[in-house]
Amino acid sequence: MYLGTIRIRIFKLLAFVVLTLLELSKSDVVFKSCQCNFSSLFSSLERNEMDSTDSVVMMNMPNTSGGGYRSSKSSSLFTTIYNAVHLIVLLIAFSLSIYAAKTVRDLDAAKTVRDLENDTNGVTGVRLSIGKPSPLSSNENSFSFFRGSGVWHHKRHLEGGARSDFQAVSIEGDQTDFVYIFGGKDKDGTYLNTVLRYDSINDSYDSMTNMPEARARYAAAVMKNDLNQNEVWILGGISAFTPDVPYGVDTDELCPMVYNVDTNTWRSETGTRCLPSVVKDACAATGSNNAIYLMGGYGADYSVLNSVYKLAGPLSSEWVKTSDLPDPRGDVSCAALKNSIYLAGGWHDTLTGAAVPYVSQSKLYSLDVLTDVWTSAHAEMKNSRGDFQLVANPIANSLLAIGGETNTTDNSATQLATHHVEEYFVAHDAWEDRQLIPTARFRFGAAFKNGVFHAFGGHVHGGNHADALSSHEAYYPLDHPDVWVTVTSS
Repeated sequence: MYLGTIRIRIFKLLAFVVLTLLELSKSDVVFKSCQCNFSSLFSSLERNEMDSTDSVVMMNMPNTSGGGYRSSKSSSLFTTIYNAVHLIVLLIAFSLSIYAAKTVRDLDAAKTVRDLENDTNGVTGVRLSIGKPSPLSSNENSFSFFRGSGVWHHKRHLEGGARSDFQAVSIEGDQTDFVYIFGGKDKDGTYLNTVLRYDSINDSYDSMTNMPEARARYAAAVMKNDLNQNEVWILGGISAFTPDVPYGVDTDELCPMVYNVDTNTWRSETGTRCLPSVVKDACAATGSNNAIYLMGGYGADYSVLNSVYKLAGPLSSEWVKTSDLPDPRGDVSCAALKNSIYLAGGWHDTLTGAAVPYVSQSKLYSLDVLTDVWTSAHAEMKNSRGDFQLVANPIANSLLAIGGETNTTDNSATQLATHHVEEYFVAHDAWEDRQLIPTARFRFGAAFKNGVFHAFGGHVHGGNHADALSSHEAYYPLDHPDVWVTVTSS
């Protein structure tokens, strides 16, 4: 019905244009204008009807006998009508070509919609739309015609070579261009205490003050201190490793290290500010209440944790255990947006409850930091994964899930790096595929700065430090129109 209305309007507009041109063709002024504006288009037609030189002479001659002027005026009127008719024909032909092209496009779109209808139960209506923002709503299923909105670019490699098992941190609203990279492991499996500051504008690195001790597989979050300075908290993790079976002997760390961004200095926390238990391969995020939440991970024996610890502010004296995760998760990722912290993916065998054999997860949870209540009713990621990065985009109020580690369908093998990238739109509770990251990677660092997502280092194969990466790739979201099909359910 809507398409039919459009067609009627097009024909009405075309009729109006034709009538207007016929009416205007009666005027010599129009002819002169046509000579000016369409001279190249109608020059061949004019040559067929009259000699161009003679007509110009006749039009410029004084009216001595009267007959010459009438002859010129008659020729001018005939040419005007002739050209007007040809212009109308051209307009009709152009309109028909547009109509034909639109018909083909509509047929293709209709086929796509029919295919969607055939795959969707209980369809009552379909809406096709072009442009941003997308017409998503909470009670609709939407499908993008395009996969791969956005583009990845290669940036300067990590200073100092390959690095994995670390975090990259940017500070929202600090009016700088920097991303900070802390510790991790190198190609030899050596634990690092070096700190890099990446300048996202100049694509360059600076070395900052080293960490008090080497640390990898930790969680990191930013908190403002009582002087309103930004501080990065390095939480849990491992500082050394002795090979053994099955996991080796980790030197697990309980006490946080705190980096003051404004002063480029470190301090080590002690006493009640140390964690109450071993936590590694967890994630941490800071809520809008300036409280740090440390979530999930593994214990000393690599048991999968569902614990959540909260440091309520810079003056808080201790970590407090708060609302547990809905399910245990190790190698999980999280990010904060507005008054919520979102946690996704990770590893957990739901049948045995153990970390081994690993089973990657796709569920998304959110924690309301004002009430400390978890919500589980969110759309799941399209691709299950752990050891990935979930990065917040406060501009779009969305989350980008980048890369990670997955497993075979029969769970017989893990440590498979993935290229998958997908974006979660909070307002619509929907995930959409985005351009694949050029280098599959996991156990890497990622951050969002100045409208760009950065992915640094990581692994391409699990457990093989020689395969660690030094590459750095940046994702630029594209603000171009997208085409969406929205299917409403009965």
